[in-house]
Amino acid sequence: MTHRHPVLVIALGLTLGVAVHVPVPGDAHPLGNFSISQYAGLRIEGDAVELRYVVDMAEIPTFQEMQETGLVPDPHPTATPYLAAKALSLGEGLRLEVDGRALPLAVVSRQILFPPGAGDLPTLKLGVVYRAVLAGRDGGAVSELRYRDLNFDGRAGWKEVIA
Repeated sequence: MTHRHPVLVIALGLTLGVAVHVPVPGDAHPLGNFSISQYAGLRIEGDAVELRYVVDMAEIPTFQEMQETGLVPDPHPTATPYLAAKALSLGEGLRLEVDGRALPLAVVSRQILFPPGAGDLPTLKLGVVYRAVLAGRDGGAVSELRYRDLNFDGRAGWKEVIA
């Protein structure tokens, strides 16, 4: 089965006025205990793109992640190395391109939380800030920025992208 991946395209120029937003109901996990939801906030600075990426795992995927990795809910020493490795692997599933040229994402910061979910089971929220340098771009030229998220393909959950 072929999956189509939505692509966000932004024209970079003197002004930027593009936003894509998917409204989400107020429940913690509106799509159920199996969902993995993602948020991406793209901000274009003079010489770089900042990408704020948040993953919200409901109770079942959190349990699966804990079983597969040995992660123990915070505060625990396993959280720090897990988060460092997960930030890198999630970055590999994110594509940021300008005029067809891939931009490497560098991890700027990361955070992990374990909010209680249904029946006080842990859920997992992790956030990573990435930065990609826009090297060699002419300030007056219009360029095309493309963003694509390949993480958790086929899983139930919402994807929100704000640029």
